[in-house]
Amino acid sequence: MESRKFCIFALSYKQKKLHLYIPCWIYPFLTSVSPVLSMAAKFSHPLYEKLKSKTFVLASTSPRRREILQKLGIQDFKIMGSNFEEDLDKSKYSVDDYVLQTATYKGLSVLSHFLQSKDSNKDFIILASDTIVECEGIIYEKPSSKIDQFEKLKHIKDCKFPIYVKTAVVIFSRRNSNDSCENNWKKYGNITDVNILKDLKIDSHLESTKLTMDYENLDDSFLQLYVDSNEGAGAAGGFQIQGMGGLLFSKIEGDYNNVVGLPFTSTWRLIEKCLQ
Repeated sequence: MESRKFCIFALSYKQKKLHLYIPCWIYPFLTSVSPVLSMAAKFSHPLYEKLKSKTFVLASTSPRRREILQKLGIQDFKIMGSNFEEDLDKSKYSVDDYVLQTATYKGLSVLSHFLQSKDSNKDFIILASDTIVECEGIIYEKPSSKIDQFEKLKHIKDCKFPIYVKTAVVIFSRRNSNDSCENNWKKYGNITDVNILKDLKIDSHLESTKLTMDYENLDDSFLQLYVDSNEGAGAAGGFQIQGMGGLLFSKIEGDYNNVVGLPFTSTWRLIEKCLQ
């Protein structure tokens, strides 16, 4: 009977293995954060030392993006939400440009607030991101209601073309003297505030992950049950693949974390590039 109440949780720290007896109800939570704990204990990368001299800002209030940063071993960062309306005219952009521009404007919104804060004189890294679901050139963002969520999921299910989750990651930092004088912000066509951007370095990456829906086993009643669960209401496309939304798909090609909120390896590489 006792074995049902308690579970053994193994934790490695400083080359020692600890075994803890914990209530079983808390076990799923600890197993989800244990990669973060073991990362801090085992992975001593120079990137972490470089970050100590920076104020790291995540320009998002998404719990998923926060968790992915923590899984990367980045623990000391501020969270600042963007007030950008995310209302760009989709007809004026390709799908890739749309998600990249949206992430950029979200980052600029946070940057503007940061530069007015008490930390404005500090060296900083501001990481912004945006995620959309795309099928046949149609962009699916967060649903506005349960009806909209159902319609989005049904459209995605009925789409006969590949389904892609696209996440743009944009990092703003101060340009140092070794950087090229030709600022790389010029590629962000609609951004023209030179006074703000002239001293900035902007690094960006766009990641695509291909999804295949479980077409054979999905019907409208299943989609409605998922919508009624209230999961996915705040997520691009109206689903969360890390939850019961995973039942909607039979195959994933690419970075799973990209669907959740941030591409794992590419985010790490982009931070490395920013720190060079």
